[in-house]
Formats: sequence, structure tokens, C-alpha cells
Amino acid sequence: MAGKRHHILPKFLLKGFASKTIREGFLTWVYRREGNVFEASIADVAVERYFYGKQGGSNIDAEITNLEVGYALLLDELRNKGNGYQIMDSRMAEFIGHLSSRTKHIRDSLADSSEFLVSTLFDFLADEHNFRAWILEYYKRHPEIIKKGLDDAMKKMQIPRHQRLVFRQRVMSLLRPERLVAQMDEKISEYSFIFGALGPILLQKIPAMVKDGHIKALAKSLIAEPRLENYRSLNWFICDSKEPLVLGDVGCLFQVAGSKKFKSLNDKEDELVSVYLPISSKKLVVGAPSRLMPSVVSAIVNENSVRTSREFFVGETSERLDLLDILGTESAILSEEEIKQILMEVIHEG
Repeated sequence: MAGKRHHILPKFLLKGFASKTIREGFLTWVYRREGNVFEASIADVAVERYFYGKQGGSNIDAEITNLEVGYALLLDELRNKGNGYQIMDSRMAEFIGHLSSRTKHIRDSLADSSEFLVSTLFDFLADEHNFRAWILEYYKRHPEIIKKGLDDAMKKMQIPRHQRLVFRQRVMSLLRPERLVAQMDEKISEYSFIFGALGPILLQKIPAMVKDGHIKALAKSLIAEPRLENYRSLNWFICDSKEPLVLGDVGCLFQVAGSKKFKSLNDKEDELVSVYLPISSKKLVVGAPSRLMPSVVSAIVNENSVRTSREFFVGETSERLDLLDILGTESAILSEEEIKQILMEVIHEG
């Protein structure tokens, strides 16, 4: 992975779904959401320029490359193990934690959720009646937080300093206790307009902000520590698949107790039922709380891996066109309704 071209899914994982071996390496069949199906070298699959940062800035490319060596050896060993083999190597849980937090699927999902949240929030505050009701209630409860919140938000949006000062002075002037009620009706439309104008500015900056935040989070820990203990508590097995497995761009698939059974990333509080990671077209790694290997239906794993993926999946054959119709249909980490609910709770919690 070292260099400009960074693999979001590691090549040592992709090679398990090779359609053929050539002198230069391995080929696999790629199924993309827009309907394109083609055979490509795994060197050209799930790759993006400077995904993990550029030299001279935040860059974790070399660290990931070094970490992958041990995981590559582990997967090579596991592909030769028989059905029901129990994996005792602690690197298995670590690889699940690492892979589930590094993908483009996670970054793009966070960007989408952030964009929808910001758009909904600024639309809400741009409405004069909403802004009046919210600011009055919030000021009563948290007057000391408003100034700091304004400063922090505008810095993250990279608004020029002189514009920040003007906006902060005008807002804080409006919010002085003795003037708050008297001036609310006079200036409410002006501040509603400001929120309506700031929304699009922030939306343009979100992809870069999310990328920077994702890289910095990975730089702190290449293995998702908050969830790692959950993965370490599971028992891990090799399961032979009765039908050819595919690998989605989500990498890992998490089955949890609850109404939404399958997720691309589990919440720390989720009760894990099973964790699935296809490591080849014939072998599946399964993690479960039970000491006995759970019963696995390969078709269900394939379908939900594809549903929760965003852009593509790969396989050893060109015969999985039946899965294209469901690709990405459940890829959102949070639904729009869930984001709206979170936003309204935050606003009304005040």
C-alpha cells in the first residue's frame, strides 16, 4: 500500500476472491453500484490516491503497511484450515477492529451523515420561529456556552478571523440579557439569514473535515480500541461456505440483537450475535459469544454484506448479477430518521 495509491481493503484480503492468477498478481470480478461488472487486477480495486494522507501532513500509510504484515500471514494460514477450526490467535479480533475502522465505507458514511445533520440543523435555525424559540430557551439554560460554541464552530468552518469577530459580536450583542427579548423580533430575520448562508459554506468543507478527522483518529489507534474488547470476548471459527462468498466494500459484517440485525459497524453498546468476515470465496471467519461454532447460512451473509456495502463488492465469478439490485440498499450507518431524532433531542435538550 505504500506510496500514493492506498488500498482501502488490503490486497491480502482481496486475493482470497481471485478469479485467476496472472504473472502480475491476481484478478477478481468487481460489481459496482452503477451496474458495471468487470474483471480487474486486485492492485486496482478499492484503491484511492492519498486516502490515508500525504507525505508532509497527516499520513498513516506506512504504519498501516507495517501492521498489515502480520494480518496477511494470519489470513494465509486460516485459508488452509478446515471447517470448525477455532481461531485462538489474538490477531483475529485485532484485525476485525482495524479493518472495520479504516474503510472508505466508514468515511463516506460519516460524511453523508454529517452533511445531512448540518443541512437539517441549519435549515431548522434559518426558520425565524425555530431560531427564536431555540435561542431563548438555550440562553436561559446555558448562557456561558454560547460564546465558546460560536467560536469553536466558526474555527472548524475555517471562516476568516475578521468575519468571525463581526459575527460573534453581533450575536453576543443580540444575546445580552437586557436586549435579548427586546431585539429578538427586530433582528430575528437577519440571524436566520446568517444561518441559512453559513449552512452551504460548512457543507462544502465537510468531506475534507471528515477525511482529516478519520486520519487523525486512525493515527491515534489503528485498531478500534472502544470495540476491541467486545471482539476479544468472542470465539472465532473458520466456516466452509456452501456457496461462493463475495466481499463487500464494508469488509466486516456485524449481526446484532435488535430491529436492525445487520450493520457495517456495530455500536459499542450493541449486543453482538455474530461477526462475519469472508476471507476467500470458500472460507468465512465467524465470531460469536458461544464456544460452539454457530450455524451459518452463506446466502444470508452474502446478501447482507452487499446490502450494507456502499459502492461495490468483489467475487471470484461473474455470476452474481442477482446481488446488484440490493447493493447499497442498507449502507447508511444512521438513517435520516435516526439523524433527525438525534438532532431534535439535542435541540430540545438545550
